[in-house]
Amino acid sequence: MGVCQVDGRSPAEVPIDDDVYVSRLAKDQINLGSYLTRRERLLVSRNRLNLEETLELDIFGYFISFTRSDDIKGRFGNDAKSGNLLRCWDFALPKSGSGTLWNGTARRYINAYVPRFDTAGRPGRSARPIPCLAPKAPRSKGCGRPGVIESGGGKVRLLKWAEYPDAWNPETDHHIPVREAAHQMIRTLNRNGETDAGTLLARMPERGEAIRQLAYHLYTLCERK
Repeated sequence: MGVCQVDGRSPAEVPIDDDVYVSRLAKDQINLGSYLTRRERLLVSRNRLNLEETLELDIFGYFISFTRSDDIKGRFGNDAKSGNLLRCWDFALPKSGSGTLWNGTARRYINAYVPRFDTAGRPGRSARPIPCLAPKAPRSKGCGRPGVIESGGGKVRLLKWAEYPDAWNPETDHHIPVREAAHQMIRTLNRNGETDAGTLLARMPERGEAIRQLAYHLYTLCERK
């Protein structure tokens, strides 16, 4: 069967299509997208449940399964009594905007990327920066603000220091994540030297300690690798 046709490194173990073999981990990653959009309950058990929608690999010794809400009624009573079924979480969307969320099972919310497709069935691509996911969240909450992370083709990445704009003024930008301030310092130091970097830092003295701590943390991570 050769190597996994998804990651190109792992041993191919299971088929997902005619003449297409992948590793069990890759199959789980593919199936997760389907289960999260087509099922409504997530089950955690000690031993594998008799369900087709169960991940191939265990996670730290526990098995993860998915099912519809109407499938679960009375079906796993023995597993719950024996202690095999440990958790059952409902992540289904409400049937309507005014519908009830509580369906008798503990609820969990899953933040997931759902791709958009055009009329030809091709996934849409976007290179626009991602705003904060919470529509009413202030821009000051972390790196979710535009200009710090970017999405494209279903992937999300942090901007590199060279991609930050030159025309940036910390005195007029009142919602500055520490990462943005640190990378603006890196950009200024690399392009204009120590004097300009020091001048930029003097314009945002309240962020100096946070920038230092982030820089030290990133340096420690790199040193360990």
